[in-house]
Amino acid sequence: MFRTVRLQLLGSYLIVLAGIMVVFAIAIRTTFTYTLHHQVSQRLQNLVKAGSLELEIEDGRLELDQEDLVRDLQSLQWYDPTGQLVGTQGQPPSNLPLDPQQLVRLQTHANLQSMTVPVRDPNTGQLIGFVRANESLKAVNQTLQQLDWGLGGGAILAIVLIGIGGIWLTSRAMNPIEQSMRQLQQFTADASHELRSPLTAIKTNATVAQKYPQGMRPTDAEKFQAILSAANQMATLTESLLQLARLDQSAEQHLDPINLLHTLEELSQFYQRQVQSKGITLTTQLAEPTWVLGNEHQLRQVFANLLDNALRYTPVGGAIK
Repeated sequence: MFRTVRLQLLGSYLIVLAGIMVVFAIAIRTTFTYTLHHQVSQRLQNLVKAGSLELEIEDGRLELDQEDLVRDLQSLQWYDPTGQLVGTQGQPPSNLPLDPQQLVRLQTHANLQSMTVPVRDPNTGQLIGFVRANESLKAVNQTLQQLDWGLGGGAILAIVLIGIGGIWLTSRAMNPIEQSMRQLQQFTADASHELRSPLTAIKTNATVAQKYPQGMRPTDAEKFQAILSAANQMATLTESLLQLARLDQSAEQHLDPINLLHTLEELSQFYQRQVQSKGITLTTQLAEPTWVLGNEHQLRQVFANLLDNALRYTPVGGAIK
């Protein structure tokens, strides 16, 4: 019994902590991913500003002064007002077409993040072209992959360590309960054993007194019958308490093959007299042997309890099947 409770307690402990760790890991990854992409956006914004200064109009013609502005995994692309490519710098360039009517300022496509802005003449405000800055997300994805492996490995290691600690904690938490339960079971078993002798003496004396009613007043016979009935009830309660105290030991007993048909036939024959005395019909329908693996004494007690309840609550003239 306590082993099951320990496993349930440990399982609940691990589930709660694993859930907290998953939420914590998701929060870390989300925050880290946002920070990395925000840094890429900031670099693209600075790069596209620098690239805008390279595009100008001279004598009515579009001129491009390509200074070295890009770093590894970055590129710049310049377009005229119609969206035609007029210059490029760095790798990898974006293959997305440029639509002058529908500009996308920030776009992510095929592990590439791009930022496109229009360039206007500072004197006249006339649109003279567009500049697009690109940066590969390869480094970002590699960093996130390393983070995933780190979080996953750390979570597995943490769960293993938490499991080991949980076993120790649940053991310490359950020890006082187990000790108290053992003491209670021992007290119940001892009390049941101690009550057997006086109850047997009471039942024996009451039975003997009922066999020799000479010189006994009629009211005394009723009192002895009440004493005997109360003693029988207490004996039944004592046996139940003793059985309850033995539950843990019974769970560890060796189970034997039992012919359930034989057990039920014996009980049926045993209860026939009580059934007949109450005017009740008891019929059995046991077709063929049924073998089970269990404790014969406890199974016999289970079916005896069922028959006792049936006898107690079946009215006169009724039937038990």
